[in-house]
Parts: sequence; C-alpha cells; structure tokens
Amino acid sequence: VIPNGIDVPLFDRDEGIDVYARFGLPRDKKLIFFANRMEERKGIHIVQEMVKQTLAKYQDIAFVFAGRDLFGYMEKRILPWVKDNQLQSRFFYLGQLDLPAVRAVLKKSSIFLIPSLWENCPYSCLEAMTAGRAIVSSDCGGMPELIEDRRNGLLARNGDPASFVKV
Repeated sequence: VIPNGIDVPLFDRDEGIDVYARFGLPRDKKLIFFANRMEERKGIHIVQEMVKQTLAKYQDIAFVFAGRDLFGYMEKRILPWVKDNQLQSRFFYLGQLDLPAVRAVLKKSSIFLIPSLWENCPYSCLEAMTAGRAIVSSDCGGMPELIEDRRNGLLARNGDPASFVKV
C-alpha cells in the first residue's frame, strides 16, 4: 500500500476532454494553472497583484483557476476586478472540477502555480510533476525539499506577489 502514491498512467491517458472548447480557454496563450481551494492559506489573496503584474509584462499568458470558492474570495474580490479591468480573455475561473478535468487542464498548462502560505508535500505538486509541468511555488514549508530553485522548478518568496513575477 502506497497511501499517497500517484497513479502515473492517469497522466498518460487522454481524458477525451477538449479543455479549450469546454472552458473557452485560449489556444494562443501559455496557461498558468492554479488548482486548489480559493482561500488565503493557499495564497489566493496575493493572486490579484500577481496576475496584474504578470499580464502587464507578458502578452502570451492566461491564468486558469479551478477549485472551490469556500469564502467567496474569487466571486467577491477577484472576478469583479477581472471584469473591471477587462481581463476576461486572459483570466478564467472554472470552479470546482472533477479529477479528470483537472488533469486535462493541467496537461495543457505550461506552469502550475502554488502560492500557498504553508505546504508540506502537496499532492497537487506531485501531480504537476507527474504531468511534467513547470512549477512556480512559494518557498514555504516543505516546498524547497520538492523543488530545487532554478533546477526543477522556481521558488518565490512566501506571500510576496512580485517575487512570483520575477522568478
């Protein structure tokens, strides 16, 4: 029994989900994907500034977020800001997805984003590694044990949105 094992064949299999058609994602942009709960301990509170700085600097990027919005952070703060700044073509909130859909979006993404304030060994990071995605994470908790900065991923300063853009 491997309690936290990854079923690698699931990441090699075609889920038959066209994420571009199903979710309206742009085919001409590199996707930065965040899949987690929309709450502060997962770093959602620094996303707005991170997105603002990234999209101003890079025209070929779009952000994709998936997960439960337990505290209305996405609904009440971020999505109104996206609309006010006319970023709907570069910012996508998909809500809570089932695991096949998460894997399908992950496989089409260029970067997996983990801005959490505290993590030990997140399953989402292991899944992104299994899918062969680049990972940009905060340098909190156990993340430096999983990601060696600039060798197999990039580490940004915990809680600092500008450092995620500069990595």
